[in-house]
Amino acid sequence: MLGKARECNGNPGYHMGIIKAGLTRAGAMNIRVEPFDFNGHACSYRVRWDS
Repeated sequence: MLGKARECNGNPGYHMGIIKAGLTRAGAMNIRVEPFDFNGHACSYRVRWDS
């Protein structure tokens, strides 16, 4: 899954934590959230997990 945050206030780790917490709550296992294409404001994320 790919996702994009339009504004992460220069800290892509903030949204990474939110994504991971939500997937953990939903029962996902072995969650991997990787930021890419970060321009200082917006960031795209590659999200993977095991069911």
